[in-house]
Parts: sequence; structure tokens; C-alpha cells
Amino acid sequence: MKKFVLRINSFLDREVKSLFYKFFKPSFKEDLQFYKKFGYTNSNDFINSTCKILGIKDHSDNANISDYFCKNFPDEALKIISKADEFIEKNINLHNFVYSDSKKINWHKDPLSNTDIKIQYWRNYRFNTNSEFPDKSPDPILLFKLHTHQHMVRYAQAYLISNNTKYLYKLIDEMKDWINCFPPGFGYPYLISLNVSQRLITWCFIFSMLKDDCYFQKNFLSIFIQSIEQQTIFLSKNLSKFGLTNNFLLSELVAIKFVYSTFPFLKKDKASSRDLENLLSLELDKQICSDGSSFENSTGYQRFVTELLVILCIINEETSQKDITYVNYLNGLALSLAKVSSPGGYMPHIGDVSLERAYWFETEEDILNINDLIAISCTLTNSSILKYYSSAKTPSLFWLLGEKGIKRFNLLELIAPIERLNIYPEGGFGSMRSSLLDDDSMHVSFDCGDIGLNGEGGHGHNDFGSFSMSYKKRAIVLDRGTYTYFLSSKSRNEYRSSLSHNMPIVNGLEMSPLGKNLFSIKNIIDAKINQSILNEDFSFIDLSHSGYMRLNDPTECKRKIVLTKNNMLFIEDTIKGYEKKSLEWNLYLDPNIQVVQKSKSEVILKSNHEDLLSLGVLSNSPLTINNIKTTYSPSYGLELSTTKLTIRYDFSGNQDILFIFKPCDALLESKYNRDILNKLKKYFKTTLTI
Repeated sequence: MKKFVLRINSFLDREVKSLFYKFFKPSFKEDLQFYKKFGYTNSNDFINSTCKILGIKDHSDNANISDYFCKNFPDEALKIISKADEFIEKNINLHNFVYSDSKKINWHKDPLSNTDIKIQYWRNYRFNTNSEFPDKSPDPILLFKLHTHQHMVRYAQAYLISNNTKYLYKLIDEMKDWINCFPPGFGYPYLISLNVSQRLITWCFIFSMLKDDCYFQKNFLSIFIQSIEQQTIFLSKNLSKFGLTNNFLLSELVAIKFVYSTFPFLKKDKASSRDLENLLSLELDKQICSDGSSFENSTGYQRFVTELLVILCIINEETSQKDITYVNYLNGLALSLAKVSSPGGYMPHIGDVSLERAYWFETEEDILNINDLIAISCTLTNSSILKYYSSAKTPSLFWLLGEKGIKRFNLLELIAPIERLNIYPEGGFGSMRSSLLDDDSMHVSFDCGDIGLNGEGGHGHNDFGSFSMSYKKRAIVLDRGTYTYFLSSKSRNEYRSSLSHNMPIVNGLEMSPLGKNLFSIKNIIDAKINQSILNEDFSFIDLSHSGYMRLNDPTECKRKIVLTKNNMLFIEDTIKGYEKKSLEWNLYLDPNIQVVQKSKSEVILKSNHEDLLSLGVLSNSPLTINNIKTTYSPSYGLELSTTKLTIRYDFSGNQDILFIFKPCDALLESKYNRDILNKLKKYFKTTLTI
């Protein structure tokens, strides 16, 4: 009965507000004395009561900011100006998708279908993760990105470093236009609470950048405050507290905390603030694992959560009583990402990697590049070990922490880590390095965790034991990517399937059956790390799963991965069963890699006409390596051509297969550390050869 009453109330609320919108469109009006609503007698007192969270508050005027930034980051300064000019004069192009022409943004236009999405009360949109998205937009994620307003930060940056008011005017015009188009609760921008929280975070950053500007105060501040207040109220009333724990609720809580920290007068009361803090604490405890990683089995969403912790730590630095918990969480999240990333500062693509960011101050659009995140995190946590993984100071470090932040970064002592093998089983990933951040080293990342989101799947893929590999800072074997959530259930399931990963497949079946929901995987595998070894000669891990034990002929799968200090990679798969089965292996290659067939079981992997690696395959059954055209997704929404190496054959009984990657420049050596090979022989069933 109670549920029925709640549904009736929800229905009436939706219909009444929808009807209200048809006859009276809510709007915000300029009010030069708006500050009196909050108990202030003049606008100066009101402005002084707000907090300027960004580190650039230490710079007294725009000229100071411009001089410092252009001197220290001249290339990025030019890129910011160029991007802002492109937005104004040509179109808004984000991640290769066009959202406008030079005249005006059509906020309702879907960049994929080129159709307009009608505005209606947010509860009237149908959002279903069980099938293709039923509204006009084939994949709303790309439409949502425009409504985070993260592109507007470019206008504010361009204004501060150039002092050209055209960027300020454009920013204010766009924000006013958006506010007029979407009253609180109406339109796509309110459909997903994650989208609302990202927008509020962006607005808080923009306010910190412009709050002292007289034109901003006089021509937009009152409308800005009215809108951000109503958006915050909307978000507070529609928190994602029900259903599975996920990054939605965490982002919502961080956004509200950020708003209250920036605009203290918007807080309702101490009790509600205390409830928010308690809920935030509980959510962080749920989502951040004891090994420092995120529970979603996704490097992309761990990056997103890490950025949320950056915001919490920045807010924390402004308080008198600092909470060391945030710093510890940030250090664990950032360090685990840094340790599994390649020497160039690129995190591996494990699980879903979409376009979700808490902030976006860099013009760099490659979400896998985490150099800026590591530089910021090591500064906020004062971690000398974390600094080792940061290539240099980054522009984001200046925007978030200011000149003082860059000085803190430069003063940090650099301590080299000792681990070449890093395993985070709770987060579901690990990595090996042949040497510590050497440009000529080999880097291997792998999935070694259970199904993500506490066994529900979520943003995890069906890829236990799958690996990717780079050599000499060049990607060789890659994860196929994410591509889409809602374009079609077929494409969504294809990219998260076992067949789209670098792992053995039995009878063409999924390692674990995919659920009906586009974000669920049935948790039937018993994923195990049986053994791991790190010594001066090599890194070793032994993995197994029970996914194919469900077959009529139960089949056990084991994978051993070894990386030597001399850049030799050995991967042995052992498949145990009795009846006849089909086996398949796919190795997805970076599109810049060319394949030259040396024999049926050996190929040369080349890049720019340079022989990089030899790949040989040993097995107790005859096999042939086939080179097949396929696709991969380097960024959400994009699908490009590449190649994959495929091996298929039928077998009965037990099967062992060994992949050997070795540098081509070592093949001519008469002696190639055979002592290391002798040490490895006891770990493999297949006879080791080079």
C-alpha cells in the first residue's frame, strides 16, 4: 500500500509539473539586490562571503594570471585560446562530435542523429538499460556531455590569460541561454543526476575563476546564483540513494558539498549538512577498497572517482580542521592508477572508459592520459613516491592549486618505487614493468579481479586474465575499448564480451554469462590469484577462473604471465577438460602495428617499418596465427579499424599454449640470458624456447 501511494504521488508530481511547464515557463530575472535574500546589506559583503576554491585566488588580478601562465605554459596557453576561438567562430567540437555552428548552440540537438530532443519534465523521459535507448537519441551519453558545461571552462581560461572580453561575453551568453532553455527539472540536462553533479562542479569552478570580475558581478551574478541554488535543490531532492551503489551518488554528494563550500549561505541547516557528510563517508567506504583501488573494476571510473577526491581534498585544504581521510583515499586511488599505467603516463583501458570527468582543465582530450591527475594528486597528498610517476608540472596543477601548488610540486622529493609488479585484486587490475619507467621497457597490464561492482558487473568487462602490452612507449596489444552504452545492446555487449578481449575462449562462450541489463554480468566465476612472484629477474602471476566449469564437460582455465627484466613476455594458458571443444584466442593490436607472417606460428610486429617484437606460439596441437581485420574504440562513441591475431582449433583433453613476445633487436644475440629461462622452466608446462 505504501509503495502504491508513493507511485501515485510521483505520478501526480510529474503530471502537475509537466502541465505547469506548458502554460508557464519558469525563468530567472536580474535582481540587483538579490543579496538581501541571503541576509546581506550590500553586494560586496555577499561576494566576500563566498569562497574562491581554486588556487588562482592567490593571484590578485588577471594580468598576474596571464603573465604567469603564459610564461610557464606557453603551448597550453595557445591551445586554450585556439580552442576557445574555435568554439566561438566555428563550432563546439568535443571528442570528435559537433554540437553547434558558429551562430548559436542548439542545446536540444543530438550530435549522432542530428535530431532535436523535445523538452519535457525529466521524469517523462524513458531511460532503460535493458535495451536500445527508446528516445530519439541513440546514445544519450554524448548529448549529456554538452550539458556538463565543461567546455565553458575554456572561455574562462581564455579570458583570464588573454584579458579579451569576447570570451567572458560568450561564456555569459551561453550560460544565460542554457538557463532560459532548461528550467530546473525540465529537459535532458536533468535526466541523469550524474550530469547535474558534473555541471554544478563546473559552475563552482567557473565562479571561482570569475567572482572578482565586475562585469560578471553586474550582468550575470544574480541569475547565476538563482540557477545554481535551484539546481542544487533539485539534486538534493533526487539523490541516487536507491539501487546499486555507484559513482552517481558519490558525484552528487561531492557536488553538493562543493556548492555549499563555495556558497555557504545556501546550506539549509547543520543537520542536513551533517547527514550529507555521513552519507558521503559511508559511500566512500563502500566504493574505495582496502588496497586503494575503486570497486568498479574500471580504470575509467576509478579516474572519475579520483578526480572527485581531488575536489574533496581542495575543499579540505580550505577548512580549519582538515580530514586526513580524504587525503588517504586520494593517495590510494591515484597511486594504484599510476602504478598500473605505462611509462608515458597512460592508464590501461580496463572495464568501461567513457567520457566521465569531474573537471576538465586540460585541452588534452585523451582520457587515458593521467599525467595531470598524478601531478595534482601527488601535490595534494605530499607523496614523493607518487611524484615519481608524474612526468612534470601540468597546467591543471596551476588552475586547481595555483602558483603555490606548483611550488609545492617542485619542492617534493622524488622517491623511486621498488615494485615492478603491482596487483590490486579488489580493484580488479594489475601490471608488470620490465624496468622502472625506462623508455625502452615493456609494460603489461591485466585484469585480475572478480566481476566489478561487488559482483554485479557494472562498468566491469567480462575479461578476467585479459592483458594489454606496450613496448618502448608504443602500444602493441590493446584493450578493444568500450565504444557505447546505449547505441545498441548488441554493440554494448560485443565490446564488453570475452571475445573482445585478449584471453582464451571455450566453445565461443562468454567466460561468465552477460546479464539482461547492459551493466550486469552474472557472477559465476571463482576468480583466483594462485601465486605471484617478484624477483630481480622477472615478475610472475598465476591466475585461474571457473567460468567454464558450468559446461557439461567442466573445463578449468589457468593463465600464467611472466615478464623478464630483458623485455621477454611469456603467457601460458592451460585448458583442462575431457570432451572435444573449440578454442579461440584473440589478440587485438594497435592500428599502428603491422604484422609480417614469418611462419604459421610466428609473426613479426612492426611499427613505422621498425621490427619491434617477435611473437611465437607453442602448443601441443598444430595451429596457425591468422591476421584479421576488426574494429576497436579508442574513445567513447568512436569505432575505428585495426587488426587482431586469432588462433582457432578444436581439441580434446588438456591443452597448453604458450605465447612468447621477445624484442627483435635481441634475436641476433648468440646468448640471451638462458639462465633466466632456466629459472622459469619450473613454472611452465610448455617447453620454453627463444
